[in-house]
Amino acid sequence: MVGTGGKGRHGVTRGLLSPEDPYRTIYLPVVRDNVPELFSTFDFPGPTQIKGQRDVTTVAPQALFFMNNPMVEELAGEIAEKDGKDVKVVYRAVLGREPSIEETRDAGELDLQTLVQALLGTAEFRYVF
Repeated sequence: MVGTGGKGRHGVTRGLLSPEDPYRTIYLPVVRDNVPELFSTFDFPGPTQIKGQRDVTTVAPQALFFMNNPMVEELAGEIAEKDGKDVKVVYRAVLGREPSIEETRDAGELDLQTLVQALLGTAEFRYVF
């Protein structure tokens, strides 16, 4: 479920973010005694802690996750296959914007799956500036 802020169905609070806020958030249920290891990569607070606001960090394990994780590689392949050979379509799909002239030129040096995976690993993908 993507965070939409405010109250969801049945009066359950979904989060403090509205659709206009510049963040990407996914809400998942968490079992306190069985927190996935992946969550630690993205500085997930302990589920027993009361945390009013999550710390925003960008650390090496996050970049390494996007470079080496098989799930990310598979996703990058699917996006590359779906979007054909058009670099502009890939940039719009992943980053929601057109590539600059330099980005278009540099993208020509990479195969499309590598380009998609590189874009998924950017801070621009993880955070909306």
